[in-house]
Amino acid sequence: MNHHNELLLKVVDDLKAKNLGAVIRKTGKYIQEHSIGSLSERFEEIERNYSLVRDYMLKGYKDTGREAMCAQLLASMWNMVCDIEKYQRFMETGVYAGAYRRSHRKYIQNDDVRRILEEYVQDYAMLSLGIESDKDERGAQLIKQHQETISCIFDNVLVSYQWRNDDCEFYTKLLLSPTIDVNDALVLISAITLSTINYFDFFKFKTLLNVFIKSSGEELRQRALVGWVMAIKDDICELFPVRKELERVMHSDDVMFELHELQKQIYFCAEAEKDNEEIAKEIMPNLMKNNNLRMTRLGIEEKEEDHLQDILHPDADEKNMEAVEKSFKQMLDMQKRGSDIYFGGFSQMKRFPFFNDLCNWFMPFYKEHPALREVYKKGSKIVDTLLGNGPFCDSDKYSLAIAIDTLIDKIPSDYREMMEGGQITPLASDLLEQDSAAFVRRIYLQNLYRFFRLHYDRAEFTDIFNVNTEGYGFFIGRISPYMYLEKCRQLLIGLARFFIKHGDYFHADEILDMIYSEDDIECIKLHVTVMLHLGNFDEAIKDIESVIEEHTDDEQLLNIAAEVYFKVGKPSIAAQLYQRLRENHPDSKKYLFNNAASLVEAGDIQNALPLLAELDFKYPDDVAIMRTRAWACLRQGKAIEAESLYNRIMKIGGIVSEDYLNLGYALWFQNNINAAVDMLCNYLMKNIEKIDLLTIFDRDRVILEENGIKKSDIFLMYDLVNNK
Repeated sequence: MNHHNELLLKVVDDLKAKNLGAVIRKTGKYIQEHSIGSLSERFEEIERNYSLVRDYMLKGYKDTGREAMCAQLLASMWNMVCDIEKYQRFMETGVYAGAYRRSHRKYIQNDDVRRILEEYVQDYAMLSLGIESDKDERGAQLIKQHQETISCIFDNVLVSYQWRNDDCEFYTKLLLSPTIDVNDALVLISAITLSTINYFDFFKFKTLLNVFIKSSGEELRQRALVGWVMAIKDDICELFPVRKELERVMHSDDVMFELHELQKQIYFCAEAEKDNEEIAKEIMPNLMKNNNLRMTRLGIEEKEEDHLQDILHPDADEKNMEAVEKSFKQMLDMQKRGSDIYFGGFSQMKRFPFFNDLCNWFMPFYKEHPALREVYKKGSKIVDTLLGNGPFCDSDKYSLAIAIDTLIDKIPSDYREMMEGGQITPLASDLLEQDSAAFVRRIYLQNLYRFFRLHYDRAEFTDIFNVNTEGYGFFIGRISPYMYLEKCRQLLIGLARFFIKHGDYFHADEILDMIYSEDDIECIKLHVTVMLHLGNFDEAIKDIESVIEEHTDDEQLLNIAAEVYFKVGKPSIAAQLYQRLRENHPDSKKYLFNNAASLVEAGDIQNALPLLAELDFKYPDDVAIMRTRAWACLRQGKAIEAESLYNRIMKIGGIVSEDYLNLGYALWFQNNINAAVDMLCNYLMKNIEKIDLLTIFDRDRVILEENGIKKSDIFLMYDLVNNK
């Protein structure tokens, strides 16, 4: 049975396991009376043909007619399951139930949607041309009514049952139409995206893809890109002509590059909470310590000048300023890496009633929004100053504007004047042009990230930012079957390097598996690096041995190979490779140290010690060098020298648990039993995991025997430590 049939068989068995008969019986009355009345008949048809479909998939399709029938039945079955599951969620609580109830209070048919959206644009344009005295009030009322309407349409789309081709054509034309407000189009793209990431809907997916291909507006195009990428499921897409649709874009180098960049941006978004922890622990304390403000119950107050401190520490202001500048630079560096540096601060501002409306999480920022009317009356200059220069996502702009409304009366007058004059502004981004595709995409992803992390019912949605192991946010793995892998090989290699750089070897391995070639030396080097970090030494050595003889001049490969041979227990070969590298780079501390460490591990202490002595002379405070030299001394039976080196390490403060063990050995070899027992007890205490000392002694049996420790001595020491 071919791979395609295996996927389909898995799908049909998964669908069958849902016990659809019981679901139909439970909801049968509603299904017959409402808009999904045809589901019962469709289910009966699938039940009748289920065995036939499964039999043909197991045997392999014999003719195109049967293949088409199976695919059609399975697609129908999938759509039915999605609709029934949605209906069940409408009867419960949460986002779907709330959106369903709201949308059905004011249900709007497709025919009315275009008319409503176009009439709003016309009415607003006519109103803005008028000269009536109440024009502003009427405009505000018009916008408020429209905001309620677009929120209802958003809910309608979110909870809509599986679309048909007519729906796809309607929304494609609507979203691309210049006669509707662009903000409305952007919001509806988000509604379609949310709807189809939970329940794959081919025609919603096709709508997003159509908009991505045909739109000339970058904001609309980037929202659509994120939408269709996240809509793709691993197995379900095999039931629909997804491949045929994607052939329209997957041949494009520009699209491949955007997918490559999108994957990295999603990864950076997913790291926002970790970045926030770094900011909270390392950066904000410095900023708060060195500024001249303090928070009180009554608002923000300026600290009084301390003239005594000016006398005692005349350079304090300059040092404080340097500390503040350093902290700001640290944040800017994080921003340049792609970090979402504002998430932590704004995550506390998502409990305003404004965010009870699902639509508002995805609403592009516009100052006429009904929720902002009061704040713009109080301090429009402050709001414009803070929001105009900061690279905030739309969600955070709304949060900040609403927060200003509650705090504006508590801001000191002198600081208020500075803010109104533009003298106090947020960190500006000099990394990306604000109309570039990358910037637009990043801002939208940050909007989405806040929803998926902070909305109270976020668990109801597939988390597109979960990139852990096989997380959904690693979308390259899902769309790879539709990509021209050879054509975008270099982009994928770059993406693998990106994941390796950030310590995500699991996903780097998955990417390299897509494009692995024995003829691509760069790919092999990356694969070896990944295998090393994943602990798959057999694969690493296999890769190295397949290419090392043909690429003896590739220093990067030699370095990787040396590390592989060292870790797989062939230190003598590693030492030879490091020696070759040293010949080309005689001043390299790294190669000299690794050469010495390999010789020690290989038991060639006589040749290792001169190298370690040279290193110790050049770098007297390097703990790693001391540690390796101390271990070499132990291997050579020089316990007194080893003890001296371990004591140096303890004074410097770089000691680790293994150092206590080895210092214990050095003392034991000198017959200083009481001190040795103390060190071995420290070794056990410093290890979080429970360690069996006899197992450790057995591991180090050779060195113990070389230093005259007998089996009876081992058991005696074991008893002494346990009874300490």
